[in-house]
Amino acid sequence: MTVSSTNPAATTSSSGFTPTTSSSKQLTQQDFLKLLSTQMQNQDPMQPMDDSQFMAQMAQFSTLQATTAMSTDMTALRTHSDLATASSLVGRNVTITNNTVGTVTGTVSGVDASSGSAKVVIGGKSYSLGDITNVTPVATTPTAATGSGSGTTTS
Repeated sequence: MTVSSTNPAATTSSSGFTPTTSSSKQLTQQDFLKLLSTQMQNQDPMQPMDDSQFMAQMAQFSTLQATTAMSTDMTALRTHSDLATASSLVGRNVTITNNTVGTVTGTVSGVDASSGSAKVVIGGKSYSLGDITNVTPVATTPTAATGSGSGTTTS
């Protein structure tokens, strides 16, 4: 394998394999298969690698890929769950307690998800769901009934 003097990140081999690069710098399954193919082409014919080693490497890569996908899905699920929880608190009185603001009590007027995590909005300020220490319903006042047959009549 040689490294170009003009671009130290570019590598080539006698098989012509050049790993793909992406902004995330993750090894894709296609990259793995190219590496595996190059490894097989350049092995010593007098002492070839055991096929089970190739299969084990493929299984490890597949497991890692599945675990990464599951982690991404779980993060998205948590974000959606937090958004639903925060939304269910709109109109309720909550108490927020943390080291920065101390204790704040007020009615949740909305949800702020602009930072990537759901936060409740009280008095125009956003607070983390993890800082909520108490939730109570807003007290309602009885309202006069309206409609036919529900008023006082005078004769």
